[in-house]
Amino acid sequence: MTMSTTDRNRALLARQLLVERVRLPLPRAVERMGGIQTQYAPSAYIALWSRVERFERAALTHALYRRSLVQATLLRGTIHIVSRHDYWPWVEAIRKPTRAWYRRVAPNVSMADGRRAGRKLRAALRDGPRTRAELLAVVGKEGWFACGLDVQLVRVPPSGTWERRRADLYALAEDWVGPNTASAAEGVELLARRYLAAFGPARPADIRNWARLDAEDLRRVRCCSSTHERQVCFPTSSGRASSPRNCRSRCTRSCSTVLSPVPGATRTAGSSSSRSDG
Repeated sequence: MTMSTTDRNRALLARQLLVERVRLPLPRAVERMGGIQTQYAPSAYIALWSRVERFERAALTHALYRRSLVQATLLRGTIHIVSRHDYWPWVEAIRKPTRAWYRRVAPNVSMADGRRAGRKLRAALRDGPRTRAELLAVVGKEGWFACGLDVQLVRVPPSGTWERRRADLYALAEDWVGPNTASAAEGVELLARRYLAAFGPARPADIRNWARLDAEDLRRVRCCSSTHERQVCFPTSSGRASSPRNCRSRCTRSCSTVLSPVPGATRTAGSSSSRSDG
């Protein structure tokens, strides 16, 4: 059976938790969404209010203080909120392409420059978070740019919240989140899984553009195996479930034929009932 455009759109809404509000801890909801872009801090509050049952504004601010959610510059050089669990894997996944971007836009900035600026920045943050203005006074504009090659910073509350919207208070990620134990391979696989769970079947180019991943790194990732294949019933516009044709997609290393489960969709008889990563 061929799915209509309406049914495909409804499946995407279900993946994004927008068909009906869900009861989920905020970190799990954010993971299911594939993170939340928060260039404008209130957008995260509105996004979660639209998806999570009985969401209250203070809950997100509290989660940022508890550090179960983390706000930082991540995908495509923009501010995102992600779960604490996802933070370091995402950082490792994008580290190589981020450094490649630095080489393209600032060929005169070297890793040595980044390390020198990084040492100054770490010393300034040794006693706790500092504002962007305070850190600029220590390393200067050129040093602030260069330190991105060496130092991972997170944006910490009360900045970047509904109450104080400018996210200009920084801390060292290793101090705020904890030590980094992730690898690049683990991070790339997790990012690919998050994308497929949040947005559905996709070409590798779609995942690369979303996360600015390295093409070779993504090709080495196996996004699913035979044990992860799902046969699902997509909710249709009439409210009934309809099985997509060839929903038992063959798993390939390129991720292009992966069919991830739709959160909340009804599975057909004999399919796996295990929970997806997203």
